[in-house]
Amino acid sequence: MKTALLVLVALATITAADMAHPASFTFTARSQALSATGGGKYKPVETEITWEASKTAVVIVDMWDDHWCPNAAKRVAEMAKPMNQLLLLAREKGMLIIHAPSSTVDFYSDAPARKRAKDAPTAKPPVALSKDVRWGTNWCWPNKSREPELPIDDTDMGCDCEEEYPIREAWTRQIDLIAIDDERDAITDNGQETYNLLAQHDINNIILMGVHLNMCVLGRPVGIRQMVTVGKNVVLMRDMTDTMYNPKKRPFVSHFEGTDLIVKHVEKFWCPSITSSAITGKAPFRFKNDPRKYWIAGHNSGLEIRKRFVTFAPRFSLKTDSRSCLQETIFAREWPSSTRARWPSCWSASTAPPQNRVRLFRPRCAAFALANRSILGSVPLRKST
Repeated sequence: MKTALLVLVALATITAADMAHPASFTFTARSQALSATGGGKYKPVETEITWEASKTAVVIVDMWDDHWCPNAAKRVAEMAKPMNQLLLLAREKGMLIIHAPSSTVDFYSDAPARKRAKDAPTAKPPVALSKDVRWGTNWCWPNKSREPELPIDDTDMGCDCEEEYPIREAWTRQIDLIAIDDERDAITDNGQETYNLLAQHDINNIILMGVHLNMCVLGRPVGIRQMVTVGKNVVLMRDMTDTMYNPKKRPFVSHFEGTDLIVKHVEKFWCPSITSSAITGKAPFRFKNDPRKYWIAGHNSGLEIRKRFVTFAPRFSLKTDSRSCLQETIFAREWPSSTRARWPSCWSASTAPPQNRVRLFRPRCAAFALANRSILGSVPLRKST
């Protein structure tokens, strides 16, 4: 009896402690700051931020079941499954999930998640919400006092298919690969309803994801411009988004590089960005058709580098070159072409299968790497088998 009483007291103490210290999560947010050297150049700045999960909402914008641009529809379908896994973890942490499939919320008219958004008590935002209308909802146009023109030309509506397709409203609902929890989630494409929900749950922190970044994720009444304007702490999840950008238009870069340019635009003028790793602890999501390689610079011993690799990208194969004193190949970003040209002999293709292929440092390059206090390598971003 005495033992049972002690157990109950211990459980009560633990519960009280949990209530006193709400669950929080810490992540690295990236923004762009003007360089001290001047010239209007920006440099990335990373900041460690801690948020309470219960005071955080995840807003999913326009992850529709179809799209008039087939390539856009394919990328949504590819992204939806890992996004759904991320949302499961976000719910477990206590975050509010708001689904915003614009112009299709009537599909959910009888759903408890839709009623939850409509029934939230009205709250007055600190500034007036946008009343402009575009594509079936209110819309926040670019704020010329805050941001310049977008760095890509999307005047052709941005479809990157080889064949031209007529623009039409192909969507009817949110893609069904993303689950909606009727016990906890909310559904809305309305700025006032969104603000009501945030006020009701005392939420000041917002993670935005979905499509398309250069259009709806920025402009919708639940999007970046509106949420920043009403004073919320906003971050963009940059690996859980896409753009409507056609590489045949300015600045004539790949589709994925076009997305990166818009991410940097957001980081400069609106809010920081994070990756899904902040919630999942796993490697950031990458589209399978994104051919680019990535690099990171590492320091100190191979053992520490290995730990960094496993933490950052556990789902990719790691190859080591036993001939090299470095003993490591690092998960990497694009090595600048100027560096490749200067050090062409530093690279050797492995004979591993294509899905596991890596590039390895040759031993004679070790001195160069150590002198620069960095270890560089690359691996195609494909899941190993």
